[in-house]
Amino acid sequence: MKEIWYPKAIRVLLICYKLEAKKAKVYTSELIRRMNLSWSHAYKLVKRLIELGLLEGKRSGRTKFLKLTELGREVAKRLYEIEQLLSKSQGSEQQTQRD
Repeated sequence: MKEIWYPKAIRVLLICYKLEAKKAKVYTSELIRRMNLSWSHAYKLVKRLIELGLLEGKRSGRTKFLKLTELGREVAKRLYEIEQLLSKSQGSEQQTQRD
């Protein structure tokens, strides 16, 4: 399951987690814009996360959007917590260096 540790896969999960927390729908085009990906790279990345059971594609009329699965939400939540912990750690480290 090393694919989950691919940095771009982690970013996709975190972007989805943060947007879903704001009750926003996540579209592949949004991932492309935020991550500066090509359409084909984004497609392959999303497809792999769907295969791993972390994302699912949902339809709303003619539009397809992405949604974290229950497992994906749990993984993304933990990644988000780690991200927050590390940014707090960096902040306190920078403060110590200034003192």
